[in-house]
Amino acid sequence: MAINIFAAPGAYDSNLKKIEEGVRQSDCLVVGGGHRAVGLSRCDGGSRVTVVCIRSEVAYAKQAAFARGVKVVENDELSLFLFQDYAVGERVCITPDEIENPSFAARGQCDVVVVGDDKFAAGLRYDPKKMAAPAVIYKSFDVCLAKRLAQERKVFVVEDNSLAKSLMADCALNSEIPCGLWKEAATVYAKIPKIIAKYKKSRAAHKARKL
Repeated sequence: MAINIFAAPGAYDSNLKKIEEGVRQSDCLVVGGGHRAVGLSRCDGGSRVTVVCIRSEVAYAKQAAFARGVKVVENDELSLFLFQDYAVGERVCITPDEIENPSFAARGQCDVVVVGDDKFAAGLRYDPKKMAAPAVIYKSFDVCLAKRLAQERKVFVVEDNSLAKSLMADCALNSEIPCGLWKEAATVYAKIPKIIAKYKKSRAAHKARKL
């Protein structure tokens, strides 16, 4: 909520007190875009947090956070998602790692990015020599940005709304996906050109050895 410079006397002070109160209840303040500050509080010590403060007065919110020892995280993508789609008191499934999620490049090269028709995108990586199942190494609430980054890095993109939502909600960052998603993930991997080419090459070599 923007400050109204024509507000009645005392309204400005009241507005700042609301910011301070919201920040005081927060464990973390996510800021971005120059006008978005969202306070988050862990509600169960796990993967869910509660939105306790949504402000547009970023500078003052950051000042209040620093004064009270509340952690401030610069994450433009996440701040936009929370600012637009959540209200104070609502719970969000986000882990601490995801709040500070670095850029796509910093997460290493994904094999595939699974995107949904909403605001969900998740990058998977699989090394059969070291892993039992693919791992989620990237999450994004901005499908357009995820697609653009994938295109720049020549990473294959698969549209699967159901899987994208499951990967966002049920899978922790940098962890292997649960067995309940193996079949869906296998279907996605079967669509990746380089995986298909490697499979065909392997089959051809196997047939040649038989001859």
